[in-house]
Amino acid sequence: MSRRRKHRIKLRSLYVWHRYVGLAAALFVLVLATTGLALNHSQALHLDQRPVRPHWLLQWYGLERPLHWRAFRLATGHYLASARGVLYLDARPLEGDPDGPVIGAVAGDDFIAVASASSVRLYGPDGEFLDQLDDSAGTPGGIRRIGIDAAHRILLDSTHGRWRSNPDLTGWEPAPGSDAVRWSRRVALPDPLRQDLTSGHGHDVLTLEQVLLDLHSGHIFGRYGPWAMDGAALLLLFLALTGGWIWLKRRR
Repeated sequence: MSRRRKHRIKLRSLYVWHRYVGLAAALFVLVLATTGLALNHSQALHLDQRPVRPHWLLQWYGLERPLHWRAFRLATGHYLASARGVLYLDARPLEGDPDGPVIGAVAGDDFIAVASASSVRLYGPDGEFLDQLDDSAGTPGGIRRIGIDAAHRILLDSTHGRWRSNPDLTGWEPAPGSDAVRWSRRVALPDPLRQDLTSGHGHDVLTLEQVLLDLHSGHIFGRYGPWAMDGAALLLLFLALTGGWIWLKRRR
């Protein structure tokens, strides 16, 4: 076999290796390119403020599912939030556990009322616990929503009709025709407050920025992930060298 023919065979073999290594490295190139572009614009895209919610990804990181907050904005501008039986006034935990999911919360001049389906808990303006109004205080069962009227008296809409608190907030009286009631409605927590509450609740927040950083570096795949990225870098180096070599040989 002539030297020229042997040279062509070697060149063809090198070309085949170059092609298959290129296919193997294509996935790594796509991951590195897309994550790198996103991370370069992380601040503009607010990636550090975007929580990641898929359960399988949280399990991969060893985290629990994000807390599902029930939040209500009070007339005073504060937020009343609850998750897994814990009440918060803004970022401050409140005393005692509600006897069921929080249905709503309202605030008067000198009180905050938090309703569940069967009771109303009363707190002071700064969050100190005052009293709990349950069936012993004549609180109707089946509470569906809580509101407050112009006289700062609490209104309850229940399966047993509509009720208004008495002036000293110790009992209830029928209020079938109440007008000008501001009913409590669920709202979304502001992101800074949500992050403070979640971290204070003992749960880490996994952000999209962190996931992209771990993908880009390979750390998302565990202790051997960075080694895989190092291997991908070597593949790219091989492609650059063999591509240049093939081009030079074909020029000749």
